[in-house]
Amino acid sequence: MKLPVLLFFIACGAFAQEMTEKVVPITQEPSHHLVLENSYVRVFNVEVAPHFATRIHRHDYDYVFVTLGDSDVSNEKLHADPIELKLKDGETHFTPGGFAHKAVNLADTPFHNITIEFVQPGLTSAVSRKNQDLAVLGNSVGNLFPNSQTFGKIKIHHGTFLNGEISTCAEDQLAGPQLLVPVSQFFVTSAAKTSQMAKPGDVMWLNAADCATIFTRGAFPARFVIINFPDENTPQ
Repeated sequence: MKLPVLLFFIACGAFAQEMTEKVVPITQEPSHHLVLENSYVRVFNVEVAPHFATRIHRHDYDYVFVTLGDSDVSNEKLHADPIELKLKDGETHFTPGGFAHKAVNLADTPFHNITIEFVQPGLTSAVSRKNQDLAVLGNSVGNLFPNSQTFGKIKIHHGTFLNGEISTCAEDQLAGPQLLVPVSQFFVTSAAKTSQMAKPGDVMWLNAADCATIFTRGAFPARFVIINFPDENTPQ
């Protein structure tokens, strides 16, 4: 086969693959459900059925995802080898944006997570871009906020406790607003003194100084992730 003909077929194959695997914005990916948006974040409730894949979608912003339930998923970035991730309930990853991928659920159970994009410029600009997945916060053990890590201007806390109550405004928290992501089921009392049941898949935005109280009773601990932001441009 002559070289020009071979190059033509290669180009046709690449074009066909591009058409088949059209990249969509994350807001147009059917498994990503937008549940909260403000000047700091866009938050998606992500649910991928067993042995199903998302469409290829772009992550233009740095983000964190909190895994809800044990998962086995293939992370398939464009022009890169797939990476299998065996994730535990509550496992939390920070990932720099600027890439496109699809997630393939390899398990017999749904792949469920909360994905939080940091849309405000400068929130995570100080974080190194050398590695794609920069940190893993494992399952919480202990009391209050045993596991905390800082990424640029944000701080991420894992918390768990049994039979008691705590305020989200702990001493080691930043002064700004917070995003509460339940990993288990528990009750939350807001600053307005109204109580509600929080469960995996929910999210709660707390403006600066609007502390909430998390409480639980019985044999099941309250498990959660709190993302803490600097006190500036608090959305109403």
